[in-house]
Amino acid sequence: MSILERLKTDTLEERKARGINAALLVTIGSDIARRAKDDGGREATDDDATKVLRSYLAGLEENILVLPDGARKAEAVQQRDRLQGYLPNYLDGADLETEIFAAATEAGVSLEMRSMSAILTVLTRKFPGRVDGKAVSVFIKSRAGG
Repeated sequence: MSILERLKTDTLEERKARGINAALLVTIGSDIARRAKDDGGREATDDDATKVLRSYLAGLEENILVLPDGARKAEAVQQRDRLQGYLPNYLDGADLETEIFAAATEAGVSLEMRSMSAILTVLTRKFPGRVDGKAVSVFIKSRAGG
């Protein structure tokens, strides 16, 4: 089941149960649809969902850092954990390294910082929502010697 399908199903179930996450899931669904509509009126994709979810997660992480311990912080942690469950895992470890080398070969570039954009372009096309640009940068820096 795709991310969008899971979100729609969970939103409906949460609304029927009058759950505490109903408003959050409805808002996320609306933001995903708006993102696609603003991009030429197309249908929403899992890539749209991933980007919107990551944006919401970033905001929740900031809130968790600044909120004092208590019910609001616990709710933010619960929401973060729930939303993370929708996201595909980032490529990491040996899988990420292998794909970075393959992407560099496909792009016809060497592993150096000035080639980062070309490598990331290939990786994000092949693995939408599963590539952490920071991890790619760290790996390329370590291989390039600085």
